Amino acid sequence: RVLLNALIALLTVLLALSIFKNISYPLLWNDEAETAMFATRILTFGYPKVHDGKNVLNLLELPEKNLAVDGKRDAYVATVWGHFYFAVIGELLSRLTDDIYLKTALVRIPFGMAGFMGLLVIALTGLPFFLNHKQRLCFLSAFLFLELLAIPLILHLREVRYYSLALCLLSIILYLYSRYTIFRTLKPFFFIPLFTVTLVLFYNSFPPPFF
Repeated sequence: RVLLNALIALLTVLLALSIFKNISYPLLWNDEAETAMFATRILTFGYPKVHDGKNVLNLLELPEKNLAVDGKRDAYVATVWGHFYFAVIGELLSRLTDDIYLKTALVRIPFGMAGFMGLLVIALTGLPFFLNHKQRLCFLSAFLFLELLAIPLILHLREVRYYSLALCLLSIILYLYSRYTIFRTLKPFFFIPLFTVTLVLFYNSFPPPFF
């Protein structure tokens, strides 16, 4: 058990390093930049506004780009807004420095933390399905090792986009649902409001898996 505990600790550290090491490189790419820029619009206007009087922010690849804009409020409606509002955290932090790479890191870190937490919650969700402590340690070791091999997943969790946020919220949904319906460790008083709020946040982060 001591060796398994040490292995789990090592794999957890390696997973964290794989997500956060050199997170400031490269600089924000197309979709990430859109999320970050709409965060700045939210800080200015309170919502993701397309026109600010000088610049236009609309990356939707349609012949008629006005289809993505609410005519009354000039709001971007091609996607839900959850990841834009979540990006406000990093945008506020990035204003503490003038270093462009440090700014990039500060904008990405909240998304990386959400993704990392999502993976840990999924691991936590799976533990009660195993009967004894040794089986649970083996499951954690295998889970963390396989996540380390999932390079596309790790790269997406570092992005200023909805991927890590959706994964985090989905992991919470799975945790709450399993504890309430399978293991009966959550009372309706706690489950119903928590599940409802998480579902609403999940829909506003990425609707397809919500349905």
